[in-house]
Amino acid sequence: MTTGGQTPGSVASGSLGPHGLRDGLMLNQGEEDEEMHPKLKRARQTMQIQSQLKSLPAPSNEVEIQMPELEDQDIDGEAALEEDAADLDKRREQQEQARLEIERKKRSKAVQRDLPRPVAPHLIFRDAEDEAAASTGLSAAVRAAEDLVFEEMVALASHDAVHHPMKGARPPKKAPAIDDFSLSDLKAAEQLVADEAASIVAAVGGYDIIEACLAQAMEERTVDYSFNPQAKKYQDWRSISQSDQLEAAKHTFTLVEAQLQKDAKRAKKLEDKLQKLLGGYMNKVQGSIKKMSSLAEERETLLVETGVFRTLAAQETSSLKSRPRDIEELVEQEKARNVRLQARFKQMKRLAVDLDEKLQ
Repeated sequence: MTTGGQTPGSVASGSLGPHGLRDGLMLNQGEEDEEMHPKLKRARQTMQIQSQLKSLPAPSNEVEIQMPELEDQDIDGEAALEEDAADLDKRREQQEQARLEIERKKRSKAVQRDLPRPVAPHLIFRDAEDEAAASTGLSAAVRAAEDLVFEEMVALASHDAVHHPMKGARPPKKAPAIDDFSLSDLKAAEQLVADEAASIVAAVGGYDIIEACLAQAMEERTVDYSFNPQAKKYQDWRSISQSDQLEAAKHTFTLVEAQLQKDAKRAKKLEDKLQKLLGGYMNKVQGSIKKMSSLAEERETLLVETGVFRTLAAQETSSLKSRPRDIEELVEQEKARNVRLQARFKQMKRLAVDLDEKLQ
């Protein structure tokens, strides 16, 4: 316990009584603490703790860090880290995708766009009469260029038939060797062809004239030529025998029938797909149509009923003038009838009185 005029800090650092140390540690608190109010007791304990904390020495925060000296290491001689297996697989997959994309771009436009192609390109030949007629008046260089273009076309069509066969067609046994051009060369050639085609279109007079000429040529060739199954090539219809013409007609009919069945199956698949895709909308449309029909019938009924009520209203309006007169006539008739009945009642009453008098 502290003496008068001393603080708890001075007690901790000054002279202490016989029980000073125990009082500093709050071990000697007896009846005085028990009689003290709880709030004063807590305040006294708080002051003692604060005084003792203030008497503690100030902390020293000076820290000295010593790092060991590292020897210079030669990073040039370090071995390269081994590539992660997942990264390696991903890089290989990207390289394979890039290679496949380059191969896809090198394919012919007919394969890229999935256009119709010759069934037997290795059997394509140039008719001697047509070749002679087409080469009339042309120079030797132009004819040689046409021959090279035809040979390249046949080789490219045969190569596509072997490496990218069409469904249901028998590909050739061997693919002809063709040059493997780079994408830059193919783009340059495509640009040359586009420029040449644009100049031809401008010289002819527009795409409409070219399309008309192509349609006319296709129609003429389709009529004149037909595929002969026995000879396995297209021939002039007029130059083959009747039996070959019959076989050619049967072959054409078979192809057309097969194409018709294929188109019918495709149309059926598309219808089923549309049914699944638009089934909910179609049900809603059918429900809406039924609702519209019922509303239309209800509207017709309401129109008929409205017409009937309007007719009745017109009749009632026209009868308003004559109806009071008719009612007045009925009232007068009833009055006259009542008068007659009253008079007859009086006569019968008098007759009854006379009879009573005579009977008495």
